[in-house]
Amino acid sequence: MDVEQERERKKKEKRLRSLKPFSMLSESIKTKNSRAFSLHLGKTFENESFKFYNPNDQPILQEIRFNVQDKNYLVNYCKEKVGQYINAFVKVIDQNLISRDAYRELSALEPDLPREHNISDAKKRINEEMNEKIPIFILDIKNVSITATNKVSHIDDEEVEKEMLKYIGKAGYRKITDILLFIIPGLVEQNVLNINNPVIHIRISGDGRNVGRKIKQVMVTCTILDDILNINKAEFHYTIILYPGNENYEILQNVMEPMINELHNLVTNGLDSSRTRWTIIPYFSSDWKFLSIILGFNAANANYFCPWCLCSKKEIGNKDKIYVIEKTMEQLQTTKPLPGHSKAPLLYMIPLEHYVPDLLYIMLRIWDCMWSLVIQELKSENRYDDNIRAIIHSEMQRISFKFHFWQDHDTQNWNNTP
Repeated sequence: MDVEQERERKKKEKRLRSLKPFSMLSESIKTKNSRAFSLHLGKTFENESFKFYNPNDQPILQEIRFNVQDKNYLVNYCKEKVGQYINAFVKVIDQNLISRDAYRELSALEPDLPREHNISDAKKRINEEMNEKIPIFILDIKNVSITATNKVSHIDDEEVEKEMLKYIGKAGYRKITDILLFIIPGLVEQNVLNINNPVIHIRISGDGRNVGRKIKQVMVTCTILDDILNINKAEFHYTIILYPGNENYEILQNVMEPMINELHNLVTNGLDSSRTRWTIIPYFSSDWKFLSIILGFNAANANYFCPWCLCSKKEIGNKDKIYVIEKTMEQLQTTKPLPGHSKAPLLYMIPLEHYVPDLLYIMLRIWDCMWSLVIQELKSENRYDDNIRAIIHSEMQRISFKFHFWQDHDTQNWNNTP
C-alpha cells in the first residue's frame, strides 16, 4: 500500500513539474486549461455530491468563480439559463450597434460578461434558425454607383460600412409571406389578430439613409397596422428589401419585382395560415420623395404636384375649392397617365387612397418653410444681427433644441443648423 501511494505521489510531482506557470501560457492555452478544469470540477461534483446529499435532493451545480494570477473566471453550468442570458446580450448588442471589438474590450474588463466567442456563436445560431424560417434571397441589381455624400450619416459604424460595400450591385430580399407566417401565431395569441375576422392590415414603407460618407442604403419594410401598441417601435418594422444605392425608380422597379408579384398575389388570393385564410389589406406610407417614386410621380415642385387630385400650382391659395381624391389607381395604369404621372406606379395593387405621406416629414417641411419666412422678415426689417441671433439661440437652448448659427467663410452669409 505504501509503495502504491509513493508511486502516485511521484506521478503527481512529475505532472506538476511539467505544467508551465500560468503567466507563460498563451491566451488560448489559458482558456483551454480553464475549460478543462471547469469540466473536471463539474464531473467531480456529480460524482461526489451523492456522498453528502440524498439523490432526491437533486443538488445542482450552478456556477463557480475562481481566480488565477488576477485573471477572473466565471463558469456557468446551467446551460438553459446561460443560453437565455447570452441571447439577452445578443439582443442588446444588436439593438445598440455595439461592435465586436468594442464588446471584446468591455468583456475583458468585466469578467461577469459573456465571452465574445459565446456571443458570436449565439449570433450565428440565431441567424441560422431565422434563415430557415425567413430565408434571405440575394438579388442582382444594375446601375448602382457609389457617390460620396456630405449629408449627415445615419449609420456611422465602420463594420456596417465595410459590410455594405461588399454587396454593391446586390440586394437582400425576404418574402412578406414568410414574415407573416412567422408572426401571425404570436399576434393571434396576443389578440391583435382575430381568426374569426381574418383580416390583416399591412403597411409598406421605404426610405433611404446614409451609411458613412461613401454609400447610401435603401430599405423597404412592412409592419402590421393592427398591432397598434407596437406600430411605432422599430423592431416591429420588418425589413423586406435592403440594398446599397439611391432612391431611383428604375432600380426600385428592378429590385422590387419579386415583392410586387408576391404582394399582388397576397392581395388577390389572401394568405393561408393554420387553416385560416387571411385577407391582406395593404397600405403605403413614406416621405414625399419615396412615395412619389413609387407612384411614378413628378417632383413635388412640378406644375401638377398632388398625387391624389388634379390641382395645379395655379390653384394654390384657392380656399373656395374643396380638394378630394380625384384619381384612381386604374387611371394611373393606363398608357396615357394623368398629368403629373410620368411612369407607371410600382405598387399598383395598393389603392391610391391607401397611400399616406409620413406626417412627420410634412410637419418638418412646414416648419422649415415657416422658419425661412421668419428669417426673411428679420432681414427685411434689418434686424437680423448678432443680438437677434443670440436671442434665438438662447431660446432654442431653453427648449432643449439643438440649434446653431454659422457663417459661410466665402459669402459671409449666416446659415443655421438644422
